[in-house]
Amino acid sequence: MKPLLPVALSFCAITSGFADAPFLDLKFDDALKKAAQENKIVLIDVCTTWCPPCRELERVTWPDADVQKLLNEKTVPLMINADNNEQLADKYNVVTYPCVLLLKPDGTEIDRLIGFRPPKDFISDFNLSMSGRTTEVLAREAVAKAGGKDPELRLNLADLLRQKGSNAEALDEFLWCYNHGLENDPNFAWDRKSWLLNSLEILSETYPPAQKARASLRDDKEKAMLAGTGDRQTADDLVSLNEDQGHPQKSLDIFDQLPDKSRAIMAIEIADKLAEAKRYKDLLDTLGNSTPEDIFTKEADQSKLQLTALAGNPEKKDEVKYLTERPLSIGAGFFEALAGSDKDVAAINLARKILEFSNADQTRNQLIKCAVHAGNADVVDFLKDQSN
Repeated sequence: MKPLLPVALSFCAITSGFADAPFLDLKFDDALKKAAQENKIVLIDVCTTWCPPCRELERVTWPDADVQKLLNEKTVPLMINADNNEQLADKYNVVTYPCVLLLKPDGTEIDRLIGFRPPKDFISDFNLSMSGRTTEVLAREAVAKAGGKDPELRLNLADLLRQKGSNAEALDEFLWCYNHGLENDPNFAWDRKSWLLNSLEILSETYPPAQKARASLRDDKEKAMLAGTGDRQTADDLVSLNEDQGHPQKSLDIFDQLPDKSRAIMAIEIADKLAEAKRYKDLLDTLGNSTPEDIFTKEADQSKLQLTALAGNPEKKDEVKYLTERPLSIGAGFFEALAGSDKDVAAINLARKILEFSNADQTRNQLIKCAVHAGNADVVDFLKDQSN
C-alpha cells in the first residue's frame, strides 16, 4: 500500500469521477462542507471499473427510487474510482470493493458497507448503521451469541476491524481463528487456508507485528516437524504457510531434514510436489505398511463425510471444491510415483480408485498428464483406452 499523502494535499483535487444520479460531482472537501451545512452525512461508493459487485450496485441498487430518495434526503453522495483516487482509499484503508463509506461531516467514519446489497438490504443496513447498529456492533453481537467459538464469525469481525484500522485487535482475532478455529469447526479448513491467510497478509503490509506473527506461525510448525512432534495438521499447516509466504520450495527442503516419522506425515502433504520433482522413491519409501491405495481411500472417505455435511449449501462452494481437490492432489502424486517406478498394476488400481471418487474428464486428463510426466507409456495407453 502506498504511503499516505498529507490530507490537505490528498483531497483537494479529488472528485467523484462519476456524476450519474444520485451521485454529485463534488470535491471531497466540498462534500464535507455541504454535509455540515445540510445536517447530512457523506456517503462514498468507493469502487473500481474491474469489480463485478460494483457494477451490480450501479445496475441494481443505485437506480432504485427508494434508494435515491434515501440518499437525497440524508446524504451527500459521491462515487469514487479507487484506481484514480488512491489517497482516499488508503486513508480509509479500503482494500475490498465495493465499499460504501458513511462519514460524518468532519470525515470521521460512521460505518462501511462492504459488497453488493440489493435495494431493500442496502436501505435496511444503512438505517441500522445510522441508528448505531453498525456492522462492527452486529459482528460483535454475533460472536458473543455464539459463545465466542464460531471461527467464521470471529474471522468476519477480524476483517471488519482490519478494514477500520483496529490492527492490534484484528491481529488477535486472526490468530485466535488460526490457532483455535479448527478445534471448534472442522469445516473451517478452507477459510483458514484462504480467507484468513489472505487477510493476515493484507494486514502485514501496513502493520509489522502481523508480519512477525505470520513468520512465527510458520517457524513454529517447522520446529514441531523437525522435532518429530508434529502431526498431519502441523504438516498441512507448514505446507500452506510456506506457499502463502512465497516459499513453496521450503517444504521440500524441510522434508529432507525430517526424522522418519515426520517424513511419512509430510510426504502425504507434498505428494504432488515430490512427484513433480520426480522423487518417486522418496515418496514411496515413506509408506511403511500402508499402500498408496490405502492412503488415498482414507483421504477420499474423510472428504466424502465432510462433503455430505456441506451438500446443498451454495455458500460453501469453495469448501466443496477444496474437499474434492485435496484427495485428488494426494492421489495423483502417489499415482505418478507408482507409474514412474514401473509399478503399473498398482498405478492402474489406484487410478481406478481415484476415478471412482471423481470420474470427470478433468481428473482423467490429470492422471494422463502424470503418467506422461512419469514416462510410462503403458499406463498412458490404459487411461486413454478407458476414456474411449
